[in-house]
Order: sequence, then structure tokens, then C-alpha cells
Amino acid sequence: MTVPVLVAALNTGLKVSPETATFLAMAGLAIARNPSSGAFDLDEMNKHNGFEHDASLSRKDFDLGGESQDFSWEIFNETLSYYTSKKDVTIKDVAAARWGRVKSSRAKNPKFFLDAKHQFISYIESAAYHEMFRDAKTGTAPLEWIVIWFSQERLPYKEGWRPVTDITGITIAADVLQMALLAPEAGK
Repeated sequence: MTVPVLVAALNTGLKVSPETATFLAMAGLAIARNPSSGAFDLDEMNKHNGFEHDASLSRKDFDLGGESQDFSWEIFNETLSYYTSKKDVTIKDVAAARWGRVKSSRAKNPKFFLDAKHQFISYIESAAYHEMFRDAKTGTAPLEWIVIWFSQERLPYKEGWRPVTDITGITIAADVLQMALLAPEAGK
């Protein structure tokens, strides 16, 4: 996959702004085996502590027998347990789930590792999935769509989802800041 192909796909399919899509694509290229080729493949994204990291919302930690490509209902059910509603998910719920998984992973995994880079990636991932499905009027995302996204690894198009908001660096940054302010993570 090349940077221009991924940028076009993210912009067309998810309404990710070109500058944000370029940032994401360049991050993928940075961990490619041969970045000078200008291309990377999705298998390269699975490398432990590349993008994949401990405290995943839907995968077991690598050192606890997890594989980054294998969805785990056990882990994802824990993530779901942090949401306060069984219908609509708020950014506060997303922050609680992310922080809950960090604490749980840290407690269970003696080799737990989440440096500043991967901590930041985990915030961006959480902000992105919520923003992708969030209703602009209510600020909530349908739980059903989030479950489909994680467990079936597809967009909930059949269920009515359509990309309605532009995802930009500013909107992601605002959500990351809001989540960071909700999680007592500094220095831990």
C-alpha cells in the first residue's frame, strides 16, 4: 500500500482529511521494512510495539499469548464493561474503557509496556473509533456500530452508518485532550 492510495481511501471512505490521512499513512511507512520503497503492507502493522501495543481494547497482550490480529471477546467484553450505556457511547465512556484496559493490562502482564509513543497511539485509536461513529448532534456513538467495528472488523454500513463528519487532526486532538484529562495517567 502506498501513501497516496491510503490517503485517498481514508478520505473517500471515512472522510478523514487529507492532512490527517497523510500523517497516518506516513506513520505506517515509518515502520515499514523498506520505507524508501514508499509502500508498506498491513502485516507490517501487526508487529508488536509497532502500532500494536499492550492494553489493546480488543486483543490480548503479546506477552500474555496474544496475537495482534486475533480478536478476543474476553478482552473486548472487558472494554464494553466500562461503558455506562448499552446503547450510546460517550467520549467519557471511551476514556474510561481505554484507561481501564491500561490498568488491567498493567496488573496482569508482568512485561507490560506502554511508552509515550504507544500511549499516544492508544489515545488516537480511541478518539478515532468514537469520532468515526459519533452523531454530531448528540456526541454519542451507537454501541452496536462499535461492536461491529471491533468484532467483525468492518464498517456498519448495512446497519445504517455513513461517514457524516470530517475527521481532522484538530477534531482528533480535541478528543485526545478530553480523554487525557479524564484519565489519571500522568506519571503512572
